Amino acid sequence: MVFRPQPGRPTEPNAGLVRYEPGAYHPYHTHDFAQVWYVLEGEFQMGGAAHGPGTMMFFPDPHYEDELKTETGGIIVYMQYPGPTTKACPIYDGRFNVKKRKPLSEERLDV
Repeated sequence: MVFRPQPGRPTEPNAGLVRYEPGAYHPYHTHDFAQVWYVLEGEFQMGGAAHGPGTMMFFPDPHYEDELKTETGGIIVYMQYPGPTTKACPIYDGRFNVKKRKPLSEERLDV
């Protein structure tokens, strides 16, 4: 991530590029913060639709994300920011901002 919330700056967005390898997958899950995605490369299947280069998606707070799959791999620009209604910040332990991610089985799956 290029930007990320810091203890002294909790409202700074979590923003940057995420590269997905061909065959990458992420299950259905939820977040309390808001985010915007922009697909730079590749094709991603999510919510019964294909999303290719130039696709922009908005996820309000709180939100769920359908499972995400890509056969081609690709790059998505992420901008995650405090939810206007929930005030939840995108500070992660075990996600983008650390060296080792927690197992998918420990992800939050409630709506």
